[in-house]
Amino acid sequence: MTMCGSPTFSNAMAESSPVTVNVYDMSWLNEYIGNIGLGVYHTGVEVYEREYCYGGHQFGSSGIFEMTPRDTESLGPNYSFKTSIVVGFTDFTYRDVCTIISNMERDFRGAHYHLLRKNCNHFSSAFVEILCGATLPKWINRLAVVSTKLPFIEKSIPKEWLTPPQQNDEDTVESSHRVHHHQAYSLRRSNTPSVASLPPTPNRSNTAPPASISPGEQWRRFQSQVSNYFKHSVGGGGGNGGGGSSSTSVSTPPPTEKSSSRRHS
Repeated sequence: MTMCGSPTFSNAMAESSPVTVNVYDMSWLNEYIGNIGLGVYHTGVEVYEREYCYGGHQFGSSGIFEMTPRDTESLGPNYSFKTSIVVGFTDFTYRDVCTIISNMERDFRGAHYHLLRKNCNHFSSAFVEILCGATLPKWINRLAVVSTKLPFIEKSIPKEWLTPPQQNDEDTVESSHRVHHHQAYSLRRSNTPSVASLPPTPNRSNTAPPASISPGEQWRRFQSQVSNYFKHSVGGGGGNGGGGSSSTSVSTPPPTEKSSSRRHS
């Protein structure tokens, strides 16, 4: 299922686009663990005037959703915009981008989400690498990287925050102990991206979500549950403090770093 909607005139006619990573503070979680010097951030990738994100929910369907760029209301009240980073340019067309997203949905299902092991930043990293061969700044997903070397960090985070509730019992949350590696993507001579042949990742739920509920709405419900747990069990305010002040800065790479998106490996 392709998440892309009908193209506008501008993105349907364009042959290239900047690739921008939008970064958001997860205020409610930064208040809890920010004192150890590891910020927690949500990211989305903006290309052709749309932003694509990944989030968790209890179903086995796609966790990728699209939204208006930098629309914090779509993310929920506990998220604040921090910065935008232009990481490169892509010469994939809008339709190519839709095909890429459709292929990635297999590997980024809602039930596979894990705050440290398979989160929105892992999706953003994989997506920008396909689009323009770029990588995310290391500080964005530092907590996930450090936690792989220091297991006590994951143990210090309430398990209710790590993974979505299971389909059959929303009051019980399972902490995933499997590392979901990104599937490799290859570019054929036709320049159409395809998923490399890899064993499928087992679904944690075979139940499809209601057709009327989008992946983004499913993810927001999960985030609301986590935020409520935080407020009642830890005493956090869930406000806009603790994670650093918001800004609207935009950084761009030097012109010499611009490269073709169709990079063969």
